[in-house]
Amino acid sequence: PLDDEKAFERPDPATTRILDSLPDQLAAHEALEGLRPRDQEILRMRYFEGFSIVEMGQRLGVKAKYAQKLLTKVLRRAERNYRRKGFR
Repeated sequence: PLDDEKAFERPDPATTRILDSLPDQLAAHEALEGLRPRDQEILRMRYFEGFSIVEMGQRLGVKAKYAQKLLTKVLRRAERNYRRKGFR
């Protein structure tokens, strides 16, 4: 029950998971902030707005094949930034 004082002494599993993942989230945020605005836009289109590769190409004014290549390069750049921050 909620009035049981021992219930308040137990760690909340959701909070524990959030706290455990916080350093990685902060490093990922810093890695993404270190990208050029166009690179950030490419990631935003694909992963936050749900654009397909074809839609990304249309928005960027390039062929789908080149849009895929750009996305791959941006992901590699973001990974390098992330690793530079001291994470695997």
